[in-house]
Amino acid sequence: MVAARPQQYAPFTEREYLALEMLADTKHEYSGGVVVDMAGAEIAHNRVVTNLSAALVQAIGDGPCEVLSSDQRVKIESSSEYYYPDLIMVCDKPRIVEPRPRSLINPSAIFEVLSPSTQSYDERIKLDAYKAYPSLREVVLIDSTGRRITHHRRVDDQWHAEILRADDTLVLANGIEIAVARIYRRVFD
Repeated sequence: MVAARPQQYAPFTEREYLALEMLADTKHEYSGGVVVDMAGAEIAHNRVVTNLSAALVQAIGDGPCEVLSSDQRVKIESSSEYYYPDLIMVCDKPRIVEPRPRSLINPSAIFEVLSPSTQSYDERIKLDAYKAYPSLREVVLIDSTGRRITHHRRVDDQWHAEILRADDTLVLANGIEIAVARIYRRVFD
């Protein structure tokens, strides 16, 4: 969700981060002992998130999966890192851990919209961290400056990446299909 260069603070312990987050008016991520301030997003970023969310909710219907917004924090238990993805899909019963704001620990798919100032952070640090989730089947990175999506999918404990362009269709592991053009509807108008 970060649209401006993330503000980073000196190393914190996990306990210090959780105490800060409990009292904070804004969201912060926690990665490698560093607290990262979450900034607001540009309109292109917000349009992509809205379009994707609407398409996912419609495609899921009454199925077992649900879509959660960027206000849902996720925790990577193996490294005690905390992130706020742009969208999360959960296909099993959500497993939530304390403290507040409570964190989801079993996402099925994570969607991050890339901004020029956060692309490196999202593609390297967050993507590597996300791949540590045993429940996670895919990570979808969506460029907000051009019609380009990188779909990372776990197949037999190996991660594979596919680049999608404007005329392609995003096909998720659970069979959901969304046209890339729909994700970018009105983004570059």
